[in-house]
Amino acid sequence: LAFNLMSKYSPVTVSVLNTVKRALIICFSSLYFGNIITSTALFGTVVALSGIALYSVLKSSEWHSTVEKAVAVVRIGRGAA
Repeated sequence: LAFNLMSKYSPVTVSVLNTVKRALIICFSSLYFGNIITSTALFGTVVALSGIALYSVLKSSEWHSTVEKAVAVVRIGRGAA
């Protein structure tokens, strides 16, 4: 399974998927076993899921094209077109 994922997606995407998996394991195991999530674990899970959300936004084609346009404008302004 890991080899198939690595052959189809970038290493960063696979790393993000691994982070999602870990965060979900923490949440579901605490619900299943009735464990209390500490504030540190909750904070870490929120940070991980926020990072995943940010990655998804930055990875989107609309954001990517906007950044490319901004970089092109800066290059033209500097005379590096």
